[in-house]
Amino acid sequence: MRMVGLDDLSVGHGRLMTWQLTDASKEVAAEAGPAGPPSHNQELRLRQAEAGHASGRWPRRWHLSASVADTVDPAALQLALTEFVRRHDTLRSLFRRESDGAVRRYVLPASAVELKRSRGEWCGTEEKVLAALSRLADTVTDPWGWPGTAFAALTGGRESTLFLVSDHLHVDLYSHLLAADEINRLHRAHRESRAADLAEPGSFDAHAREDRKDDARPLDGTVEHWTRFARAMGGRLPAFPLDLGVPSTDAMPLFRRNIPLFDEETASAVELWCARHGGTVPAALMAASALSVRELGGGSTFGALVPMSTRPVPVQPSVGWYVSAVPVWFEAPAGTAFADVMRQARQSFRTSRCRQDAAVERVLAALPSHIAQDRTFWFSYADTRSTPGAEPPQVSNPRLTFNPSLGAGGDVWINRNPDGTHMHVRCPNTPQAVKTMHAYASGLRAHLLDAVGRGQGQPPQ
Repeated sequence: MRMVGLDDLSVGHGRLMTWQLTDASKEVAAEAGPAGPPSHNQELRLRQAEAGHASGRWPRRWHLSASVADTVDPAALQLALTEFVRRHDTLRSLFRRESDGAVRRYVLPASAVELKRSRGEWCGTEEKVLAALSRLADTVTDPWGWPGTAFAALTGGRESTLFLVSDHLHVDLYSHLLAADEINRLHRAHRESRAADLAEPGSFDAHAREDRKDDARPLDGTVEHWTRFARAMGGRLPAFPLDLGVPSTDAMPLFRRNIPLFDEETASAVELWCARHGGTVPAALMAASALSVRELGGGSTFGALVPMSTRPVPVQPSVGWYVSAVPVWFEAPAGTAFADVMRQARQSFRTSRCRQDAAVERVLAALPSHIAQDRTFWFSYADTRSTPGAEPPQVSNPRLTFNPSLGAGGDVWINRNPDGTHMHVRCPNTPQAVKTMHAYASGLRAHLLDAVGRGQGQPPQ
């Protein structure tokens, strides 16, 4: 899975067909009555959307694009997409704020799912394809709107490209990969007039209800742990640990870049070295990050919010936003062996995960008001090799794209894919910030490869 900015997405040209739930189905969903509450992360997203509406800084959207070698059969694909939406209840969810102020979910019954298909628009250039996708996204990625998801297919070349357009409200990274795999399998099955061999999916609505069961339970221990974290970070949740040259109050257009770190052969060697030295790949990446930051003048205390999956094993084949986060912090003083720093990073993550007994959104809301939470630094790692469709590859070139956005901080996502490990970085689009982020990424890569005996590789460009 590559993560790229929308402006950097390369898709070619051709005929673009689109599918989305009908407007009439919104009333059917509302008539079904409230199903349950949103999950904690969904409710936060909905509040952010309300604020975004007021400021004019919405929508924020995600696109998934994935290439398939087969020629798309529009009728079979419509059946496939209809079945896919019926399988996953979050894609049939509508949110409303009730008269009592509570936000409730309404779910369109699976039997009532009906998709409308466009006649198809010929887009003679890539720019026209991206413009059409952006127009589609503007109509479906408002978290308070309907529908919350749309699909598209670009045909006309040697291979076809499928698109899923949705807000983060309904999908996480795993969900995008699951969608690419399921839609491709369903399309093939309907084209061949057979049933697709897919596992029974879980319900994100049920997960959200479970997410709310302990809302009345006190958070004293968890809040105390996070407060110690903030104290170690200077009295706030950590921002990106290097000076990006942008005042914290400024919201600027963001620079995004996908940087290759190393191929899969090297990634396997890194994994083996980590296991032999009492660590893990994500812990080693955080250790290398800490050393790179220290080398560039950012200090010896590393801190970040690290996402973690909340996806229960029985609900693996389920589209939804199954993500929480924990605080990770540790020391990386000069002269400390890399393996020791890595083990500290691993222990910090394990300790925080054990003490995290509530959704991160509940914890953040419960922190003392003097703890600043702006520009928080996120450091994410995901191994996509065991995700649906990875082996053997059913789809090729899956990419997750974002629309242009504004901000003042920096964040890092590292994905290990079957063909190698890549880092996606985000920072303000200024010369100093971009230069700093490239230096940070080069240092991270160099420190990790030197530690495992694979140094002297070319730094990322």
